[in-house]
Amino acid sequence: GSFLPDAASVSEAAAVIERAEKPVVAAGLSVLREGAWASLAALAESIPAPVALTPAGLSSLEGENPGYIGIMGHTALGNIKEALDQADLVMMVGTTLGEQEKILDMVDRSRVKVVQTSPEPELLGALGPVEAALAGDAASVARALEGSIKERSPQRVKWAESCRSSFESTLESVKKDAKGKGPGAAVNTLGEAVGPEDLIVLDGRESYYWGSLLCPAGMSNSRFVSHGLKGIGYGLPMAMGVKLARPRDRVFALCDTDALLHHIQELETAKREGIAVIVGVVGEHYGWKQVAEGFGLNGVKAGGPAELMAAVEQAGRSETTTLIDLTEFEA
Repeated sequence: GSFLPDAASVSEAAAVIERAEKPVVAAGLSVLREGAWASLAALAESIPAPVALTPAGLSSLEGENPGYIGIMGHTALGNIKEALDQADLVMMVGTTLGEQEKILDMVDRSRVKVVQTSPEPELLGALGPVEAALAGDAASVARALEGSIKERSPQRVKWAESCRSSFESTLESVKKDAKGKGPGAAVNTLGEAVGPEDLIVLDGRESYYWGSLLCPAGMSNSRFVSHGLKGIGYGLPMAMGVKLARPRDRVFALCDTDALLHHIQELETAKREGIAVIVGVVGEHYGWKQVAEGFGLNGVKAGGPAELMAAVEQAGRSETTTLIDLTEFEA
């Protein structure tokens, strides 16, 4: 449930934020769990501050949001390390204690001020002393702070813009790496084929690495990863669950071959229950078209961009699950 942070802590935290010249907001899983994405976006804009997401908080902000600077711990995103090395304040919003621990490992605590927030008051201060601490759910904390920050300082405006442009140029170089053939090229084309309303589950190393960057969220809460045991093989069943919850939306599962093999039998469930998702497979080559047809589903082998675009278009209209083999894709 939601509960409000107390007024004294709010003004203390707001004062810490207003003194900062280079703040970074780190947001995570609880933003999604609590549906706090709009409040997060409004807070980031009012400070203004760049927002880095934890892997489990993927799609807490749209990829187009001018405050968004990527996913923490993503090996391709050197811009986040750069931002955290320069930051004078890190504010954690909608993050679990496990996520907070990882975030604080990335910053120099002797130099960086920390604002900690948590829906569980007893966790405040659990990771060592902080400049300010707020108990409350993510949306209430974000709204309370947004209302208490007096002005968008010109230094922070400039800082947020420079962090965003550094993210954008990092993304451009990832796109260059994705040229040619292989998972990067396939996922880059898939990113161009999906619409802003589409929902995507990412399952497997290649799918996550490329998909989290090249299929950016068109809207908040539209990209899904497993944030439990960090295993693989959840993609297909999770996509089917998402489709049942949101039947009018197009739902994609982007899976590595080894990830999909974990739950290959769920293709039978998709067929039997008439659940129509679109499964894209990258990575190790395998006879995916025949596999799909063996289950009575649509199987397509997309060797290049035109075939992939056409396959996605057709799959979106089908009432049966479509499996698109991208393992031999060349752009």
